[in-house]
Amino acid sequence: MTLKGIMFDLDGTLAETLPVCLTALRRTFLAYFGDEWSDERLLSCFGPTEEGVVKKLLPDKFLECLELYYDEYIRTHDLCLKPFPGMKDALDLLKQDNILMAIVTAKGAKTAQISLERLSLSSYFPIVEPGFEDASNKPASISKVLDVWGVDAGKIAYLGDRRSDIRAARETGLIPLAAAWSKYADVNLLKNENPDAVFSTVQEFIAWIGSVG
Repeated sequence: MTLKGIMFDLDGTLAETLPVCLTALRRTFLAYFGDEWSDERLLSCFGPTEEGVVKKLLPDKFLECLELYYDEYIRTHDLCLKPFPGMKDALDLLKQDNILMAIVTAKGAKTAQISLERLSLSSYFPIVEPGFEDASNKPASISKVLDVWGVDAGKIAYLGDRRSDIRAARETGLIPLAAAWSKYADVNLLKNENPDAVFSTVQEFIAWIGSVG
């Protein structure tokens, strides 16, 4: 197999940014609802982008709520200032091999941009496909990137840390890869989806890049 391109999930794949998302949302919702939401309650809202979540919960105040959320997201990103160890080495290797790279995430465009800038990763990804306000639909986002690249899907990989990422990759004909290095990743659940590879460390991912380059 010759790898021509790879699409990446962001949270939990490039960096441990989930605590940033949860903390920023918790602080924002505390200001509007008056109680502190648990991680489980916040996670139950995920699927749509943050914009979609806020519009549903606070339709009359969503613009001001979003502004507060963006401010909190920027401030809270001090919790995660670097990608996972070795990730930049992996991206440099892919860039050196002229492998196409893009982000396909369920996050909104604004927070994806903030994270990539704070992590100093923006230059690696000419294409960033955010999520949708109504529901998660990564296959649609993947298809958009494929249309731009014009490359056979069978020569493109998708790397993500959730079962839905593996399913989205398989649905669109991409090579499904599982990133299991986040502390939130469930290795057994990922393995049950039968991806082409499950990586416990970024170094394992780097070795895989060397084997298909």
